[in-house]
Amino acid sequence: MKLNDHFILQEYVPASTFLAHPTHICLRFVDERILAADTQLKLLLQEFHNEEISITINNWFWGGIRQYSGYRPPGEGPGKPTSTHALAMASDKQFSFKKSKTPIAIADVFGLVMENKADFFALGIRRIEDIDDTPTWLHWDAAYTGMSDIQIVPG
Repeated sequence: MKLNDHFILQEYVPASTFLAHPTHICLRFVDERILAADTQLKLLLQEFHNEEISITINNWFWGGIRQYSGYRPPGEGPGKPTSTHALAMASDKQFSFKKSKTPIAIADVFGLVMENKADFFALGIRRIEDIDDTPTWLHWDAAYTGMSDIQIVPG
């Protein structure tokens, strides 16, 4: 199911959730702040590089192996049961140029996010994982921090 012009529902929920529940229930596992920020990041990357970008969150729907990079149901996938993924408030992403499929370095994406962090904070992003701990993906979430800036946290 299409969420907007850039993402579908299956990119935010694992196969088990998508297959077990009707669409209106699955939509409860998509945080609008994360979707808005992921969309804004894609548009920003495309503008910066002047070409179409692919963002991979979950790709199980197309035969890929990623299915826990958005919502993680209790007892499934990696991480702690209290993680922001378990609360449907996070996404992990990988990036590539759509035409060539060449990956985009996470450090480059992280730098662009930090240059525009006020905009992402305004969309609801509160924490981003240190890319020294997550060198092949970018994690961000909407966990309340009480701070007035995006916090860089260990991965």
